[in-house]
Amino acid sequence: MNSLGEHLRRARLNTNLDLVELAERTKIRSEYLTALEDMDFERLPERLFTRAYLQRYAVELGLNPEPLLQQYDQMFPPVEIKIPSSMSGGTERLFPWGLVTSVFSVLLVLGGLGWWLYAAWQAGPNVGLQEAVQEVAPIQTARTVQFSLTTSPSGAKVYLDNGLVGITPIRSFPVTQKPEAELRVELDGYLAYREKLSLSRNTNLSVALSPRPLPDLKIQAEVVGETLKQQTSNVKPNDVKPGDTKPATSDKTARTPEKAQTPKKAPEASEKKIEVAASDETPTMADVIRGVQLRFEGKSWTRVKDSQGKVLYEGTPGKGQKLSFEGPVVIRTGSAGLVWVQLADGSEQRMGVVGRVVERAFP
Repeated sequence: MNSLGEHLRRARLNTNLDLVELAERTKIRSEYLTALEDMDFERLPERLFTRAYLQRYAVELGLNPEPLLQQYDQMFPPVEIKIPSSMSGGTERLFPWGLVTSVFSVLLVLGGLGWWLYAAWQAGPNVGLQEAVQEVAPIQTARTVQFSLTTSPSGAKVYLDNGLVGITPIRSFPVTQKPEAELRVELDGYLAYREKLSLSRNTNLSVALSPRPLPDLKIQAEVVGETLKQQTSNVKPNDVKPGDTKPATSDKTARTPEKAQTPKKAPEASEKKIEVAASDETPTMADVIRGVQLRFEGKSWTRVKDSQGKVLYEGTPGKGQKLSFEGPVVIRTGSAGLVWVQLADGSEQRMGVVGRVVERAFP
């Protein structure tokens, strides 16, 4: 396979996009995208459309299209059609189209100038003269510099002065030269990165994003258990209602035998036993995991939607990262074998096979 096609395929796989999703974004048919990656130009349209598809493909994946187009032109140069001199008769002289075109252009310019002078004369005696002698200020074009940015992980959105530049990695992107600009980098599941930087010259940056802190399920379980313990500690033996199995007795009658038969701390043990009987609520797995938890064994692009179709999360979590959501949710991932799903009942299952795009609803 050609190195150009391999480069395109590798860039697409790094973004965890399949050909169907990329076709929706670029508005290019999926069979044309496959032909570009395979360098099978018999399945592609004319050369002009193929170069346009290649450029749109590169821009969508955050690549610089110019080197790819140059490599394509070197591999497949345009075909020049030469007419043999024998077909033209050898002595036949060609019609001077270039001279005719030049004369026609000069006449067109002179006609436009004459019309402008006539209109100025009709407007007034001085208006045309003032406009003719007025000095035309030279048009100053803004200078640009090259801006490059890579992030770990890649796929983050990059903004300069609140304007979207693209998705990382960004290489040699032309931006307007300015003394100061505000950089903002955002990626779902990670903390936003902000920085003031100078764009007076070419800039090449590398940013390591910090994961957004997630709730610890162990801590949640401890909090739930502590809350239940505090609630049950307020229940006393005399608080047993008439409908309970054991009738309520007076404080004096209940404690006098205990003092005679057990040590001092025996009443505390008896009281704890009554507290547990009074409140039979214990923390369950559903109290700790309220919905669905995702555990990742490797990097896999993942998108999570609620039952209404609203996107709750979209990104590429790293190995060992966990995400929690309140169900029901619809999960779509690029490599299903690297994603484990744990439900509120404690069951855990793998979403599918490594390398396969899977979309499933939970619970």
